[in-house]
Amino acid sequence: MLKKQKPAWQQDVPEALETLNTSETRLIQYIKRRFRRWKKHFSPWIGDDSSGLFLKGKFFISTDGSAEGVHFRRDLFPLKYAGYRALAGALSDLAACGCRPLGFFFTLGIPQNAEERDTKDLIDGIYKCSIRYHVPLGGGDIIASSEGFILNFTVFGQPYSKPFMRSNAKPGDKVLISGPTGLAALGLELIKRRQGLPFPRRLTSLEKHFLMPGPEFTLAHRIARMKITRIACIDTSDSLVESAYHLAKASGVKIILDLTGQMFPRIFVQACKKLDITPVDMFLWGGEDYRLMITAPPGKALEIKKIAKFMEIGEVVKGSGIQIFFESHPVKFARPKGFLHSFRFGQEQPGE
Repeated sequence: MLKKQKPAWQQDVPEALETLNTSETRLIQYIKRRFRRWKKHFSPWIGDDSSGLFLKGKFFISTDGSAEGVHFRRDLFPLKYAGYRALAGALSDLAACGCRPLGFFFTLGIPQNAEERDTKDLIDGIYKCSIRYHVPLGGGDIIASSEGFILNFTVFGQPYSKPFMRSNAKPGDKVLISGPTGLAALGLELIKRRQGLPFPRRLTSLEKHFLMPGPEFTLAHRIARMKITRIACIDTSDSLVESAYHLAKASGVKIILDLTGQMFPRIFVQACKKLDITPVDMFLWGGEDYRLMITAPPGKALEIKKIAKFMEIGEVVKGSGIQIFFESHPVKFARPKGFLHSFRFGQEQPGE
């Protein structure tokens, strides 16, 4: 009696793919369960080849990526924080444009040696950030990674009112910022110096600044409600110096930063002393704080300082580039060359 053969289309299929119960399928089902509260915002949703969303008016789109070994390391902190930070950083670009978030998609690259629990921890961090800022997940993709975990986000939103643009700065404007910078970088330094020890259950405030950053949507909304005709804005993800340089270049102006030690919080100064770091260097070059740096005409800047509690750190003048003063003394530095994330390149120094 002849043995019945499989159809030709089945003969070349590896045994590992003959069942639908693959790790990728299980992971997609986990994502659908974890993010199920967002299903009502899309039709269709995860499970179809694309997702549908009803929108009215103009909306803004941005993408942002995060790679293991560059933006995070598994040996320094749990992966749930890596997922949280990655989405928060992507969302901050919307806040910098004066937009409210409407949704996001993400691609997750998974290395071959990854444990399923690690992958779920990463996804859980993304979920917690989406809950905190009420940003629905529309879908995404899962791929294999040849090295470490990779995350790429596409976020989209709509302006609260007139959008903020980097190119709107004019000579005579005041430069404001929504809070001190360098706190996240200090938090990272504290985490790195604790490497090899059990990760603590309770985080210090500086560690929270790094591990759980907050896009400034509330402040962006508050400023948008003021109906200011012209405002320039950028977030400080790439340090105060880099952000000022990018804003000045986009607007074709020169920005003068005039800083004082009174701008440094006590906890910031104490941590700098403990870590043997010069406070003004950390304030200028520490990245990933996601503060809003804005420029506005003097009268409007005064209103913003009262309503949104921004602090004034400089002014816009004719020219190009940036100039920095600390306690009325000029600060020497080389032209910014781009923010380098600390995990791969080490803590960069001013002017390098």
